[in-house]
Amino acid sequence: MKRIPVRSLVAGLVLVGLGAAVPVNYFEVTKQIELFNAVFREITLGYVDPTQPGTLMEDALDGMLSELDPYTVFIPERRIEDFRIQQTGQYGGIGATIRILEDVVLLAGVHEGGPADKAGLHPGDLLIEASGVPLTKKTMEEIGDVLKGSPGTKIDVVYEHRGERKNVVLTRAEIQLKAVPYHGMLDPKTGYIALSSFTETSANEVRAALQDVQKQGAESVVLDLRSNPGGLLTAAIEIVNLFVPKGTVVVKTKGQLPETDQVFKTLREPLAPKMAVAVLIDGQSASASEIVAGALQDLDRGVVIGQRSFGKGLVQQTRPLAYGAQLKLTVSKYYTPSGRCIQAYDYSEKAKGTRLDAGKRASFKTAAGRPVMDGGGVDPDLVAGNGSLSPVLYSLVRNGALFDFARSFAAKTTPPSPVESFRLKPSDYQQFLAYLDNAQPDWSSDLDEVLQEFESFAKEDGYQNALEPSLAQVKKALLAARKEQLQSDKAQIMEALEIEIIGLFGYERSQAAYTALASEEVAKAREILQSPQKYAEILSAPKAP
Repeated sequence: MKRIPVRSLVAGLVLVGLGAAVPVNYFEVTKQIELFNAVFREITLGYVDPTQPGTLMEDALDGMLSELDPYTVFIPERRIEDFRIQQTGQYGGIGATIRILEDVVLLAGVHEGGPADKAGLHPGDLLIEASGVPLTKKTMEEIGDVLKGSPGTKIDVVYEHRGERKNVVLTRAEIQLKAVPYHGMLDPKTGYIALSSFTETSANEVRAALQDVQKQGAESVVLDLRSNPGGLLTAAIEIVNLFVPKGTVVVKTKGQLPETDQVFKTLREPLAPKMAVAVLIDGQSASASEIVAGALQDLDRGVVIGQRSFGKGLVQQTRPLAYGAQLKLTVSKYYTPSGRCIQAYDYSEKAKGTRLDAGKRASFKTAAGRPVMDGGGVDPDLVAGNGSLSPVLYSLVRNGALFDFARSFAAKTTPPSPVESFRLKPSDYQQFLAYLDNAQPDWSSDLDEVLQEFESFAKEDGYQNALEPSLAQVKKALLAARKEQLQSDKAQIMEALEIEIIGLFGYERSQAAYTALASEEVAKAREILQSPQKYAEILSAPKAP
């Protein structure tokens, strides 16, 4: 391989950096590159034990990037396919999502019409072997590497369905994950569209769904962006374009380099220029979701309902590197039409980020003169729904107890028609509590980890016997508090259980349909959309005192 001198590399940096808004200390860059090269060379050639240069380099890169925001990441060649799937929603495989529960691989869901679905595999089935490779005690990455492959290739799968071991040969296919898992009519005049991601197909899927509900008589629409982590900026702009005129500014980006300063406008005539719109968001709505919600809010083109969004106002670009690797690099911040940036965390000094002080949020004006705030995410026009995930529910999801009970429950329950109409009875929740008492799951909360660490230090320092009675009391109090929380957060936990069980009965669209039927946010959206007067009042400038 041709060796590139450090000075030549830095000369290239100088050329690239011409016109940069912030001067770069190229002597310091040269110095640090030379130091890094020298240390890496000495370790790989002279360390007492054999080393893996590739692993060392990836660890070093990850360590360096950990000082920046969490969205700037190194993508080695072996993970490029996963990155491509995130952008396109497309991959070659058997059409299944998996979960690992105590080293056992379970089907969490099957893609409707995919190879696994056609072969009769069901959510909740155990995956035992694939192409002769045992799947137990494997990581998600290792399992994905076995199951994915080029469309048309075959894979021999051994699985277990309700205690019966089966074998099937599947032909991998091209799987296109749906960005719109569900759309339909909430009532004769109100359409509903759930959007789960912003990929290359998202805008076309939303357009098709919008056209469909229009044909069914929709005069207004609910666009559900809850728990949507975002994705492609271009998809967000195209979706906003469905509702606003051609040539409208949707978002601006500003970065260190002049070429990152851009203005993005709509390019087409809108599909629904007069249709009333309600946008649903929550604390997991981020990035492109916030561009859509923020732009429609700033343009007074839709009512935003739910909880404050996550607050990711950063834009990433991918930069190709040698040997097929890539760097996803944060290059700019984005600004909604009113001029506000909704970035909630400051990563300039701490890698983990510090949340911006609420008192320092600045006020901006929408097109009609309504006040909106920057920083901290997009604030809804109307607050609805649960503001935060119950800590005990978070633990139940993380330790797999929620899914494990749902799997057992679904296996002995006849699903209703339609499956999204399924609801748990109070006695079913008592059964869930009894399951928890019997299973005694590992709660794995931050508090549990702190207690374990404290016990370890106490043992090392010889205080274990003295502190054991006090620790036992703390654990007993924690268990009692969790039992109380299981009652106080019963409604949220039951909803999460119902979603899991419905997913095991059917497909992702059934879960999305349940969300549309059972959600407080959707009910609030329908109420506003059914009252043109309320809708207009929310989008109007506040009256002068």
